[in-house]
Amino acid sequence: MKLRAMILIVAALIFTACSSTVNMTADLDKTKDFTVYKTYWIHDFSDKNSPINVFDQKRLLDATDLELAKRGLVKVEKKEEADLVVDLNVVLERKTQTSANTNHMTAGAYYSPWGGGMGTTHTTFQEYDYVKGQIIVDVYQSEGKLLVWQGIASKTVDSNPEERERKIQEAMAKLFELYPVEKTNT
Repeated sequence: MKLRAMILIVAALIFTACSSTVNMTADLDKTKDFTVYKTYWIHDFSDKNSPINVFDQKRLLDATDLELAKRGLVKVEKKEEADLVVDLNVVLERKTQTSANTNHMTAGAYYSPWGGGMGTTHTTFQEYDYVKGQIIVDVYQSEGKLLVWQGIASKTVDSNPEERERKIQEAMAKLFELYPVEKTNT
């Protein structure tokens, strides 16, 4: 019974550690007034060797469009008409997490001045393979092609497509909270 409880605790710790929250970071050109930007064009994945499938590409593009629209930006079809150019990049990295559990069982006289007793130690190792994903959003000012904002979101990638869709939307919403223009009420 104790061994079973210990295994469940170790498994819970492993899965908790690997399914941590989304890590976010953003940086911006503080000299720019982001309220003057009204339109954007998004660079899709058509000319990139993307590590994600077309379904996740669409999910990522849709989530980005939604978040920019919430901030009052209007998508245009021609790059030349845009105030901002948005470039999305995805990096996937396969990782392995290893955990060890050691059990030590003894019998005998520990506190005897003459020593004695015997014991056994057993260590088990478990490996957990996972994929860490990073979404990098670069926002450039069209005029001069200057980087004005960059946001990066990192998280373990879920293998379930429905969960991935939900997590992409959540990650992009959270990431764009760091964008310097607040959401509009419209």
